[in-house]
Amino acid sequence: PEFRVVARGGVRRGIRLERAFWVSLKQMAENRKCTIGMLVEEIAEQHPDHGNLTSAIRVACMRGLAEESMELRKLASIRTINAILIACPSPAFALSSS
Repeated sequence: PEFRVVARGGVRRGIRLERAFWVSLKQMAENRKCTIGMLVEEIAEQHPDHGNLTSAIRVACMRGLAEESMELRKLASIRTINAILIACPSPAFALSSS
């Protein structure tokens, strides 16, 4: 696990997470156009009764990755691919006997 200090609103939090979760947090923050500190603060506010912030962060990362996976599955579905193929004009040419 990696230890990092995350600051937001004058509050500094020391958090120890595995690298994969830090990468996930960074991607989630970039997608939301916010900082990791803002994202951690949002997670902390959503789970005020839980004393284990790192557990809440891990759950938020897993939920975010699961949602992203579902969106990608929809984009890669046969139905979507067929719709794209049907929407594309088919190339054609005519042959003559001469």
